[in-house]
Amino acid sequence: MIDTLLLEELIAAYSVSYIGKNSNRQIFNKPFVNDDNEFIAVPKTNSYFILEDCKDKKDVYIKMVKWLSRDCGKAQISPVAKEFNQRGFNNFCGTTFNTEEFLQIYNKLGNGVNHELALDFVESEFELEILDGLKWL
Repeated sequence: MIDTLLLEELIAAYSVSYIGKNSNRQIFNKPFVNDDNEFIAVPKTNSYFILEDCKDKKDVYIKMVKWLSRDCGKAQISPVAKEFNQRGFNNFCGTTFNTEEFLQIYNKLGNGVNHELALDFVESEFELEILDGLKWL
């Protein structure tokens, strides 16, 4: 089960992504955890992942690259919602990925297509070269 402080950090990272977009705050609401133990990153677009098997930050990172990278790069959602997803992801992971990089992540790791590569990517501290097989120690 995920630690409460880690969960608060995750929610805070996504909440910060709304700053400067006050006119849209009511439209998108705030991130939260629902009764099914799902982290809802952007309620308006239902960007989410299940927390049930997350024990630590690494597990959360892996879930994020698998299940949130699509809405950060490719989803046919509003530009504001895509920005919220990107900013929240980058805030929590300490990254600065842009849309093109999120597309690369989604194409290699989205929807859980390659768990081992997702693990390598997270353990490399999000080195994009890992996704092309160009770097791994």
